[in-house]
Amino acid sequence: MKFRFIFQRIKRKGSVTLSPTNSTNLSLKKEAGTLLKKLKITLMGSLTLLWFIHALVDTYLFHQGDFSKTIFTLNFHEFWMYLIIILFFAIIYAFSSFIIKKQIELDNIIKTSEERYLRLLESSNDLFSSIQDGIAILDKEFNIIHINPTLKRWYLYKKPIVGKKCYELYCNQKKVCNDCPNLGFINQKEIISKVYPKSDEKGNGIGWIEVFSFPLFDQKSSDIIGIIHYLKDITEKIEAEQLIIEENKKLSELNKFRKNIITRVSHELKTPLNSIQSATQHLLTSYRNEISPETLQFIDIIYKGGVRLTKLVENILDIAKLESGRLFLNKERTNFIEIIKNCIDEVSFFAIKRNILLKSYLDQEIYLNIDPIRIEQLIINLLSNAIKNTPSGGEVIIKTLENNNHVDLQIKDTGIGILKEEEETLFQKFGKIERFGKNLGIDNEGIGLGLYISREIVQLHDGQIIVDSKGRDQGSTFTIRLALD
Repeated sequence: MKFRFIFQRIKRKGSVTLSPTNSTNLSLKKEAGTLLKKLKITLMGSLTLLWFIHALVDTYLFHQGDFSKTIFTLNFHEFWMYLIIILFFAIIYAFSSFIIKKQIELDNIIKTSEERYLRLLESSNDLFSSIQDGIAILDKEFNIIHINPTLKRWYLYKKPIVGKKCYELYCNQKKVCNDCPNLGFINQKEIISKVYPKSDEKGNGIGWIEVFSFPLFDQKSSDIIGIIHYLKDITEKIEAEQLIIEENKKLSELNKFRKNIITRVSHELKTPLNSIQSATQHLLTSYRNEISPETLQFIDIIYKGGVRLTKLVENILDIAKLESGRLFLNKERTNFIEIIKNCIDEVSFFAIKRNILLKSYLDQEIYLNIDPIRIEQLIINLLSNAIKNTPSGGEVIIKTLENNNHVDLQIKDTGIGILKEEEETLFQKFGKIERFGKNLGIDNEGIGLGLYISREIVQLHDGQIIVDSKGRDQGSTFTIRLALD
């Protein structure tokens, strides 16, 4: 193979020492001059020897040994014979000179090309040796024919490496791997990789190596003549991934533990809170006339605190169910308008207390396939928010709009409104909007769970909750959109 010859040649020679091109040219020119001189001497000697032999023959055969007559009495035929011979030798000299010069030029070109080729090989060898990752050259039968120093260092205990099959080196087996990366580009026509464990001479695992296979093609036929393996040590990456998996597992267990604790504590809180609420409500209704106004005021504070805590516990339990996927809907065909009216009645006392006027524009009846308890919780959340965020003397308008495939419940207030930057956190968990700086005349109680739960309830019904506000003191409109049957 061509690449086998290249690497073996470099390996034998080590580093290639090259002479400058100018020195090579001078040497070739000197050699050409010497050859031409030798050719000239040879031709002149041959011509002289030929003339001398002819003169001897002519003298003794035709002039009885009178050598002077042969020299000075050339006849017509002898003159032209000598002239033709001289021209013949001149032509031979000229043609030979041309051949020698062309040969010298070709040798010069060949030597220059060889120098460039060897320089390229030397540079390639330097690059090949300086790569920090492993490189291996294989033939078509998966035999390793060359490796770089990095790969040699990784598998030093498996000497000799050259001559082994790649699967013998990487995974100590005598047959091709089932998911061999070499077969990836041969069979599947794509570059794939495989991760192999790296071990020491005792077989103890010390890391991981990922092997990428690339084909070597013949430039003329485009046939695969070999394989290049690029090996990357991914031990740190694998260890980091394993650490992340372990940490995620621990976090998942902690999160599960947290949810269980929250659920357990919330359930345990409901019983004493219900007792506090029931006891204080009984005192406020049955013993109002027997208790002093100052005491009644404290009992009322306890009762309101119990209501708020109960609401908070219920919200926390709902969030725990949502996060664990245990909040299930009990859908039934229900009159949506009847649920809205019940919600308005429930918040009406709160609206009167804050001097908020409730206006409703509802259809006679709209039947939907919904969970009435959860939809009621959703509507009460939105109505309570609208009342709390509207200053005294404002209005909350409740309206239903029926379309071809859905129904909209609009809850519009004339309250403080919502800014664009506030909309981003409106439906987030604990996304309560804090408004400070002046007396806005609104109720800022709550921890920011109501709207988060409301959005989740709407989405469980495959619906939408839409917010529209023109800005501060421009009011806001919340629209619940549910699909019609």
